[in-house]
Amino acid sequence: MNAEASNPNEPVTYSLDGYLVRNEDAKLSVNNNGQVMTGGNMDRDRFPVWQFNVVAQSGSGDPGYGIITVRPTDVNDNAPVFDPCCLEGTIPENNNAGKFDTPSFCRYI
Repeated sequence: MNAEASNPNEPVTYSLDGYLVRNEDAKLSVNNNGQVMTGGNMDRDRFPVWQFNVVAQSGSGDPGYGIITVRPTDVNDNAPVFDPCCLEGTIPENNNAGKFDTPSFCRYI
């Protein structure tokens, strides 16, 4: 994703601002060309929507701001976990051989 700003008289520098930029493992950054990049995972389970500001600044002018909103795709990256201490079931004495019907529960972490 690229941010774009121009000033014919002075170079423009870019920076990022916002809670997720300062406090998360995504390692968001922006280079001198305005290209916004991640250096880590954007965890959708923790934050389904990521929103932050791109700040463009030339030497003598006021900064310009642009809001970037990212909605990461939900990827099931966690295996289901069965809690073995809680699996129980009953088998009637007249149950057909090879048949075992009992509810079980699993959860995704």
